[in-house]
Order: sequence, then structure tokens, then C-alpha cells
Amino acid sequence: MDLSLTYLDEVLVVIVGAVIAAAASGYGYLITRINKLQEALTFAQAEITKLQTEMGTRRVEHEKERDELFRLRREDAVLIREQGDFIDALQNHIWEGKGPPPPSRPQGV
Repeated sequence: MDLSLTYLDEVLVVIVGAVIAAAASGYGYLITRINKLQEALTFAQAEITKLQTEMGTRRVEHEKERDELFRLRREDAVLIREQGDFIDALQNHIWEGKGPPPPSRPQGV
């Protein structure tokens, strides 16, 4: 039995070896690339979660600030109304021809 390789057999072995080496190299590259993409995806997901948490915290803070501003605005509206009522009382006092002393100033006005 002759086990010697012919020239064509040797060429075929070299080509098959080159194809296998290229496939292995390509497979290694793909695995490395997939791992890097998975790491990037994991990082991006962690960043998204972090930003969502920060946005939730900011939203709560802004809602508190907004509620405080509306509360202060209502207080201002009440004060302005009380001042207007006092001005009306002073004008009535004058128009009715009443002399001093003027009506007493309401507390907080």
C-alpha cells in the first residue's frame, strides 16, 4: 500500500488547512467581537438604568419644587387679596368722610 501523497493531494491538504485556519481565525474574531458587543450592551443598559433612576429622582425633586412654588403663589394671592380689601376699607373710610383714625390694619398685611 502506497501512503505517499501526490502533488494534488499535498495541494489539497494545504488548501483544506488554509480554509480551516481561516475559519478558525474568523470564528475567533467573531467570538471576540460578540463579547465586546455584549460588554458594550451591558454597559449601555447599566447607563440607561442609572439615567432612569436619576430622572426619577429629578422628577420627584421638580414636583416638590413645583408644589412649593404653587403653595407660595397661593399665599401671595391671599396676601394681595387682603391688601386689596384693606385698601377698599381705607377708601370707604375716606369716601364716607370719616376722620382719623383710619381702620386698623389687618394682621399680616
